[in-house]
Amino acid sequence: MIIYAHADPEPLKPLLALTASSLASLTSLKIILNQVSCHRHEQYGADPLCCLDGREANWSGVYHCHSHYDTHLLPRELRLRILEYTDLIVPSRDVAWSRQDQGYLTFHSESEFAHDYEYRRQFFGCWFPSNTQTPQGPRPYTGCFCRRRHSAFSSFTCKCWAPPGPALFLVCRTLYQDAVLTFYSGNRFIVYDYRADPPWGLPLMDENPRGPVPVYDYPNERLAASQFLREVVPAHCLGHLRFLELVFPPYRPRSWPRLESAATQDWRATVDWLQDKINAPGLTLRVVGGDVSDWTPDSYSDPITVSEGHTIKEAYMNRLRPLRQLGLTRFYAHLPDPWQRREPQNEDISQELIEDGKRRMKSMAERFVMGDQYESLYANNKEEPGLSLWELFHYHDT
Repeated sequence: MIIYAHADPEPLKPLLALTASSLASLTSLKIILNQVSCHRHEQYGADPLCCLDGREANWSGVYHCHSHYDTHLLPRELRLRILEYTDLIVPSRDVAWSRQDQGYLTFHSESEFAHDYEYRRQFFGCWFPSNTQTPQGPRPYTGCFCRRRHSAFSSFTCKCWAPPGPALFLVCRTLYQDAVLTFYSGNRFIVYDYRADPPWGLPLMDENPRGPVPVYDYPNERLAASQFLREVVPAHCLGHLRFLELVFPPYRPRSWPRLESAATQDWRATVDWLQDKINAPGLTLRVVGGDVSDWTPDSYSDPITVSEGHTIKEAYMNRLRPLRQLGLTRFYAHLPDPWQRREPQNEDISQELIEDGKRRMKSMAERFVMGDQYESLYANNKEEPGLSLWELFHYHDT
């Protein structure tokens, strides 16, 4: 086994010096890009250099390690514990997938002008000097162990994440099985029916943000949840899921899938198909209805009629009704009260009234799905899992 450590501006002499016989005898090759960090700051505000940028791609010392340990000989419990320190586990434990992006979303640094930046910056841009400040003073700078750029582990600095590459899934069957179990059971999966950022975004909103709201039907033949469960997650991995959150934007009354629509019929078929594939006793399912926000264009948050409120409630029920057959032991709902949007925009609604409406909708939805098992949901001081980061960012004071 040969280890190359990146620390010296010398060119690739050690690699070029290897003979054919030494290359043939290699059983493992490990490259350490930097013993401390790949990002160096000579002064505040300097452009952070990354070993992946090509500007620092130099190699030095060669060390020979004669011992090699086959990790397959370890107990599976220990192998799984080791994999938790790879990019298979998101620092926040929240993995987001949206229909618009058609993939898992990367967490990364954002502009300081972003909304609620002061809170959000602790999760992004781990190697920037501005993120090394703490209430107790400057944090010792240890360099970059950014998860987006490397497979290194950082215990406190980096909260960035990028979807794991195929390497861990292609080594062998044993490691593949360990990797998928770690990924799907160790994270909370959040599926957005339209888009993740912003979660209140609606079809046609970008093209027509200020004009009258166009009347349109649900624009897809299936829910994003159906696509995610049938096409994104391998069928043999569905039983590994431990937390699934389905997020719907604040569709206008006419835009929700109707009872007879193809999307509703497909959702019923998907839930039927799931019954013998998921681990219902071990799965926590949460359905969230995104609400309008201060950033929603006025025309998209106009008051609705009483009849339109009933239309939205019935749309909720159409999403929830198939779930009753799954035998879930933990189901939660966060649904805005549609009738609160009957109030004129210039008439203030107290926060207490808004929260009371959400509590009513939550209780109604959870009782509807859980049936006789509802009382056990909160028995013995049981609590609902904490809010996902997206909901904290967009709808709650931090």
